[in-house]
Amino acid sequence: MRKHLLASGLIFLLGFLIYFNSLNNDFQFDDYRLMEGIKLTRQAKDLLSLHLASRMVTNLTFFLNYRLHGFILPGYHLVNIFIHILSAILIYWIVFLLTADYPPQGVGGPASRVAGTDKTADVRRENLTQITADENRVTISPFHHFTIPLFTALLFLVHPLCTEPINYIIARYALLATMFSFFSLLFFILSLRCSGACPPSLGRRGLQTACSGWLQPSNKRWNAKAFLYILGSVLSFLAAGYSKEIGFYYALAMIFVYVAIFTNLLGKIRKKGLLFLIILLAGMSLFYFAGGFQRLETGELSFGRYFLTENKVFLSYLRLMIFPLYGLNVDHHHLWAKNLFEFSTLLTVIFNLFCLSLGFYFFWKRDSFFKQMVRFSIFWLYFLLLPYFFLVSEELMVEYRAYPAIFGFVLFTVCSLEKFVKYRKLKLFIFSGIILTFSVATFLRNYDWKNPITLWQDAAKKSPNKARVLTNLGNAYTLMGNIDLAIEKYQQSIRMNPFASETHTNLATAYRRKGKLDLAIETYKKALELDRQGEKKPKIYSNLGDVYFDKGMLEEAMESYENALKLNPSAYDVYWRRGILYYQKGLFDSAIEEFKKAVTVYPDYPLGYNSLGIIHDLKGEHRLAIEYYKKAIVLMPDYAEAYYNLGISYENLGELDEAVKTYQIALGLNPYYLKAYNNLGNVYYKKGEYEKAIQQYEKALKFDPNFKEAKNNLKEVEKLLEKSR
Repeated sequence: MRKHLLASGLIFLLGFLIYFNSLNNDFQFDDYRLMEGIKLTRQAKDLLSLHLASRMVTNLTFFLNYRLHGFILPGYHLVNIFIHILSAILIYWIVFLLTADYPPQGVGGPASRVAGTDKTADVRRENLTQITADENRVTISPFHHFTIPLFTALLFLVHPLCTEPINYIIARYALLATMFSFFSLLFFILSLRCSGACPPSLGRRGLQTACSGWLQPSNKRWNAKAFLYILGSVLSFLAAGYSKEIGFYYALAMIFVYVAIFTNLLGKIRKKGLLFLIILLAGMSLFYFAGGFQRLETGELSFGRYFLTENKVFLSYLRLMIFPLYGLNVDHHHLWAKNLFEFSTLLTVIFNLFCLSLGFYFFWKRDSFFKQMVRFSIFWLYFLLLPYFFLVSEELMVEYRAYPAIFGFVLFTVCSLEKFVKYRKLKLFIFSGIILTFSVATFLRNYDWKNPITLWQDAAKKSPNKARVLTNLGNAYTLMGNIDLAIEKYQQSIRMNPFASETHTNLATAYRRKGKLDLAIETYKKALELDRQGEKKPKIYSNLGDVYFDKGMLEEAMESYENALKLNPSAYDVYWRRGILYYQKGLFDSAIEEFKKAVTVYPDYPLGYNSLGIIHDLKGEHRLAIEYYKKAIVLMPDYAEAYYNLGISYENLGELDEAVKTYQIALGLNPYYLKAYNNLGNVYYKKGEYEKAIQQYEKALKFDPNFKEAKNNLKEVEKLLEKSR
């Protein structure tokens, strides 16, 4: 057991070292939307749901991250790193159990028979049939019972293709689905061993020799320990699926591949099942390939072309597994397959068929450790990537999709070196070299994920002809406040793809931020023309209304907001915008009506409650305003503006001590809140605490020396102090 603890410790230490430099990497694209959703979640129970697409397990981890440390980045990255390390440790144990199917040399294998010991002779006399079956079975040395699992786990741990799911916070969905699937497989294997359902290549005598203690099979067919392992496998299966929907498939696929390769549970149906599988695949292939020949007048891609293209994408995944030092990219550029007889497409289909044929060939050969592992690795690779051949998506290739399949590749690599490299020192040298090279590559790749600009600059170098990459680089510049460069990248993207509605929308938003309102209006209108499906039109109309509002064209703004609500009556933020418009017109009752519509459509909308509080405060209804502010604060405990407005209401009611408390909370949440410093100074002034008032005004002026209101208040207090002296 000591060596297993040492192996786990080595995996943990190396995993932390190579990902240590990723702890402060920034959130990326979809991470921001996720964080906004988690921020608005009040209680963990709100995330609990038995709906198959709820992803409640992963969402709960994000919720706990946020409750423990807010948006501090290292906490989120640490969880992803820990999940990856734990997956590598699970791989170690899974491979250890797989190698345990082969007894060490000198135990019931050829080595002991060559030695001609008395024990071997006794075994011959007792069970001649067993020995005959053992003649063609290859044993492995006790040394490799440890090194094969360890090197497989380490190669998985340090493989550079794993950097995307670890650095990309939202990819935790895939990480957890994979980890729980590994748990499900591990518990399933242990349940079979505890029940005595040993693999066909290994009798009970061999397993007892190869394994010890808790891995030994029981004399009873089923026992309490086996039941607990099965229960653990089922619970892990559910956890995988409720981490991400595809986790249900991952867990079942892993168990199926293990059962098909390492047990006789499918022995009775193997021939019929294989024939059925071949017919099914042939029929599906003909259907998909036929789809590849369709002429697509609408510009939409057929299922057949998608399937053919994914055959090419599979080879790209395989290339990155073999040569990951160059080519890692957050947004790969793939040309769509035209038809089956396109040369590159035909070549990839033939290659995939050859690999599958090789796997089926070895499927019938149960005479060696290497062949057993080859078929397991091949089937693992294809089965774990199989869904992406059929689930049509706008994203042809995403690196985190290959995460669970990497295990199959690294296992094949380790077993191949074990088979063909005979000298132990040379093996160790090769393994160490690969692990060191991959570790350095992974460490350096983490720097590309430092922030959105570094990530998309790297993508632009590797996919220079992909318009979406330039759009996302423009988004990164917008996020970092470099609007001029953002506009430049959006314009380059539009030159590549003039029909991208989203890029026009982002360009219009950038124009608005630069104050180029006429250009923004023109570009938003162009985006509306290009959005044929109409999915983005409500948001575009809403943004267009905002630009009209900025220009003081309130009637045009109202018309745009109405168009947005016609297309999407549940757009609560548009109701809020209409409320602001009525507020600007001085129509407070109409504004209240719109704000109430916003919180009716979305009861957890803190901005709506805060706005209701402001209007009621202006109407002199301070108690009612306080109720709304408190609702906003319950929904968003770090809502500094709501605390500030609450302080104003208390100040208007003359409850100065409460006002001081709430202003101080607002400043604790936002130390640069100048108005809060000024108002807190005013409250101290009203309480006659002039020294404290001066301190608050000075703090405000420290951040903004031109803050006129604080300047005037400070002069007035200083005059009073002089007179009193």
